[in-house]
Amino acid sequence: AVVALNYFVRPWVGKNVFVGLSSIAVGVLYFYTDKHWMLTNLFGVSIAVLAIQSMAVGSFSTGAILLSGLFFYDIFWVFGTDVMVSVATNIDGPIKILFPQNPITKGWDSRLSLLGLGDIVIPGFYIAFMLVYSTLGRDYLASKKAGNNKEALKGKKHSSVYFTVAMVAYTLSLINTMFVMMYFKHAQPALLYIVPWLLITTLLTAVVKGDLGSLFEFDISSLYPQNEEEEALLKKQIEEKAKKEEGNVEDSLAWFVKDFFGLAPEPTKEKVRVKTTVAVMDDKAQEVKPTTKISKKLASQLNETSNPSAPTNKKGTTQK
Repeated sequence: AVVALNYFVRPWVGKNVFVGLSSIAVGVLYFYTDKHWMLTNLFGVSIAVLAIQSMAVGSFSTGAILLSGLFFYDIFWVFGTDVMVSVATNIDGPIKILFPQNPITKGWDSRLSLLGLGDIVIPGFYIAFMLVYSTLGRDYLASKKAGNNKEALKGKKHSSVYFTVAMVAYTLSLINTMFVMMYFKHAQPALLYIVPWLLITTLLTAVVKGDLGSLFEFDISSLYPQNEEEEALLKKQIEEKAKKEEGNVEDSLAWFVKDFFGLAPEPTKEKVRVKTTVAVMDDKAQEVKPTTKISKKLASQLNETSNPSAPTNKKGTTQK
């Protein structure tokens, strides 16, 4: 939880010794205050955000199947048995978000209700996908359909409508859950309400805006094209790194400690620039200029592809 908090605050205050020491201080305070619910929430939100950043739902179909499966899973373990409720209430740790049921009438120390991190992280994967689809996916598919013709897309603005709809639907679903829970005075499976709110509102929005086909067609991996040679090189680098670090626990632990306090060197960004070079190339590009040593060969291949009429030597490479 302390590590998750460290990574959670980095985007705002940077990576430094102060952040590392502050994260440890909050962890000590958490135990000193007998695990106060506000600090539990701070750690819980940090873990949830880190989880959503670490994983992604690649397509709408994948997200819908994931949510639908967990929809029935949550119903069974809450209504069918008392396992889920017992685990959530008896485990005293940052695996849930706590909030008073009646803060207005009984104050902040009134009986606490809880929301499991799974009810945040799983819908979070789906909502994060809707953000990518709203801001990048629709434009990508429209550009692809128009043959990368920028004039055909001129005047179109980026929209986050699907992300906004998903966030509003998620908020309303939590209100719905709280209302039913307080009315029946019984624990409720949050996904019972979250899943229908998310899927139905997304599909209705897609039907109204005429995006139903593109919603099912879009896949996040299409935004980051890679050729076979680059994938093989990346795989080889990962294997070599794994062999090098195998059994070297002390070095890995030392790097982790340095990174926690902001003392570890920044990783190389060569691969990022290679991917960017591929992603931004359009049909009007006459030449791709390599930005790193690794990207020179890839740029040469792209130039050859974008200029098929260029003369080639005996080895099949494009001549300057």
